[in-house]
Amino acid sequence: MNYMQLSFNTELYFIYIIAFILVILEQFIKRKYIEIILYFFCVFIILFTAFRDPVSDTIMYTDVFNQMPDIWNLINGESLILDKFPLELGYLYLNSIVQFIVSAPQLLFFIIATISISAYYFLFRKYSPYIALSFFIYLSLLYIFREIVQIRNGVACALVLYSVKFLYEQKIKKYILIILIAASFHLTAVVGFSFYFINKILWTRKKILLVLFFGLIVTQIEWIYQVMEILGNMGLLYYRIAKYQGDVVAQQEVTLVKYLLYCFILAYVGLNNWGNRTKGSLENLLLGILVFGVLIQGSFHEFRELADRISSLFYTVLFLLIPIYLKYTRWKYIILIAILIILPFYFYRTVQWIYNPLQ
Repeated sequence: MNYMQLSFNTELYFIYIIAFILVILEQFIKRKYIEIILYFFCVFIILFTAFRDPVSDTIMYTDVFNQMPDIWNLINGESLILDKFPLELGYLYLNSIVQFIVSAPQLLFFIIATISISAYYFLFRKYSPYIALSFFIYLSLLYIFREIVQIRNGVACALVLYSVKFLYEQKIKKYILIILIAASFHLTAVVGFSFYFINKILWTRKKILLVLFFGLIVTQIEWIYQVMEILGNMGLLYYRIAKYQGDVVAQQEVTLVKYLLYCFILAYVGLNNWGNRTKGSLENLLLGILVFGVLIQGSFHEFRELADRISSLFYTVLFLLIPIYLKYTRWKYIILIAILIILPFYFYRTVQWIYNPLQ
């Protein structure tokens, strides 16, 4: 490990340790103080995310930025940028606008990090009973994968989760708008439209048991590559999937242990009686989204890249669902201690994954 990697890792661990301490402090001090501390903590994370050295996918995004045409050529279609980098238009337009202002990709990364992390902060502040815990779970499970590496999918994850606020409040036009904006950065965000229908279902124990049973069955079914062969070349959407077919990392299957962990979380939370589990409630909506995350990850098990990118749009509800569940359970401190013991190991493994994606 060279000095640059060591410095980068140290900064990541420093951020994580602060988040760890805040989870503990949250149990003893007033919420308003935690919100203020977390506000400045988020500013620090945004600055770190924007101005750190690019790694993995962000190296490619830096190249895209440096080759972007000016905004007028992009609008008039006079550039071959779409042929060379067939990315979503919202992301390309943002690149071009930033390029027009200043030829520095750090401003682009700053804007993207601000969108993603701010969306989480304001959503957690409104709906999470333990805002620091929500942030700790987010940093453990998603921050490195989405804000450090796969930044377009990171924006999609943050905005799709934020759209839950408008769906729950029955502000459907705003919900649709947020999903469309998210999809302009990463097409996988369109799965967020399924939340509308998920919200119409009352997620009883019987339905959850059925999903868990079916989810385990679909992990034995191989179908996705046959379907891709039938679809053939269908433009951008197909390209976004098919381009990974020659990628050794992408073609790995979903790790069974990881999938079973999400199944266990769904079973534990879904089969217990807690909170307001009526149709239209926030608890029922979040639980239903988790149900579909398990189904999707299991169904796409043979194509890890696709499974992870789509299921992560559903698994973000854990940032709210787990803290809300803890509010109601008498096992709060036992579960909290378990979270604080287990998740740091996952975070450590993720930091190592940056330099060795095949692990």
